Amino acid sequence: MDNYLSKPIELAKLKAVLLEYFSNKLTTKTDEVKKEDMVESTEETTTEEVLTEVIDENKELLAKEDTVEEESIVKAEESLVDEEEKEVISQIDEDINLQIEEDDVTRLKEDNIEELVKVKEVRDVKSDILLFRETTLSRNMYAIMLRNTEYSIEVASSLEEFMDKVEDNYYNYIIFDSEPLMNAQCLLVELIEDRGAKPLAFIEESKKESACCETYSFNATSDELKSKLK
Repeated sequence: MDNYLSKPIELAKLKAVLLEYFSNKLTTKTDEVKKEDMVESTEETTTEEVLTEVIDENKELLAKEDTVEEESIVKAEESLVDEEEKEVISQIDEDINLQIEEDDVTRLKEDNIEELVKVKEVRDVKSDILLFRETTLSRNMYAIMLRNTEYSIEVASSLEEFMDKVEDNYYNYIIFDSEPLMNAQCLLVELIEDRGAKPLAFIEESKKESACCETYSFNATSDELKSKLK
């Protein structure tokens, strides 16, 4: 102790010294406690500040995420609307094209009907049937068969005469021998059809697959002839 007590020790002085000593200790202890409280307070303040900063940063991140999510939703909705609009527009285009095609078909049919009427008006059919066979015997035989039908008939005696008649006159049926015309058979068939007649060809059984029109057997019977004149 700093204060010295002389002997004999007096009680009153002892109390005064003790009080002074403990008062100093108490003050020192109190100061230490206050310092610790200040440190703890400072630490608590620092922790709170850090937490506040973290919370603020998270709020900003969450706000950004919400904004991005909202923008994504808006874009998705706009994309969906665009797709729906495209589908509607595509369907409208298809309907319009279909209507145009139907109109074109209708006009084409009308044009064809008018053309056919004009052809019928212009065509002056010379005979119902034009017959050409290369050999005289066959030509005469089939001419007789055809004359026994209800149809009128004209006979070409040569290939040259036959071609002239096809080009110059109109017939409903043109019956010809395919053998001398085998290389140009399809062209002849097109010409006959363009002239509004039905082509019918005498042809051998082995060559029927190469025919460009309806055919008769090379040695057709009278009934076979009549069966295709309808």
